[in-house]
Amino acid sequence: IEEVLDIARIEAGGHALALEAVTLGPVLDDVRSLIGPQAQAGDITIRIAGETGTVARIDRRATVQILLNLLSNAIKFTDQG
Repeated sequence: IEEVLDIARIEAGGHALALEAVTLGPVLDDVRSLIGPQAQAGDITIRIAGETGTVARIDRRATVQILLNLLSNAIKFTDQG
């Protein structure tokens, strides 16, 4: 529920994004370690492809939350193995 409320706040302009220059590799590694147990339970491998040294101006917390939501749904709707 808290995730839905955060999204609603962002869309309504009630949550200021804290933009900063962030190297994407460590963010992706953090997401993979957080979602890893869920993926392992479904015998699913998560691979990061592409340039992970890219620097982007993002809200780190919001980006991690978005990626966790996407991967969680992907794992939930992917057949085991």
